[in-house]
Amino acid sequence: MIFSLFYAYFYFSDYVTEWYNLQNTPNLLWEKFFDFSQYGVAFYASILMVTLVPTVIIGIPWFRSVNSIAFSSLLVVIGLWIRRYLMIVPVLETPYLPVQQDIRQDWVLYHATWIEWTITAAGVALFILFFVIASRIAPIIPCSEMVEKEGESRFVFSYKKKKHLSPHDLSTKEI
Repeated sequence: MIFSLFYAYFYFSDYVTEWYNLQNTPNLLWEKFFDFSQYGVAFYASILMVTLVPTVIIGIPWFRSVNSIAFSSLLVVIGLWIRRYLMIVPVLETPYLPVQQDIRQDWVLYHATWIEWTITAAGVALFILFFVIASRIAPIIPCSEMVEKEGESRFVFSYKKKKHLSPHDLSTKEI
């Protein structure tokens, strides 16, 4: 929750400092961020996913559960990815320098090519591959949760009920 509030503060202060030095070119970028037909949906979604939703889920005890906190962390990761996307693509799309008339329009405005999308997909695939390899080397399920079924030579995952020891059990237990 504290991270979300700090991030909201820094997010706001980043845009306030840009607003103080507002000239014509950054104004084009701001219009892209606030226009829902361009990047407005992604802009507001990143703000909601990183700041508001985690603060509400963690701040209100009724929403606080393992599943909702895991969902909140997933939203934070997605929101931060959207934020990084908004740091790069709209800035590259917005022409900051005055361009001569005889230059092709494709050279002025940025559009992601299939090569860039392929590199991004390859990065995601590489992460998934490393995660699968790491889960084969190091078990994801703790060994304390694994039990051997009778008659089978392999371990199977099952929840074991944990026995709560009383102080009497601890004092009589052999060391």
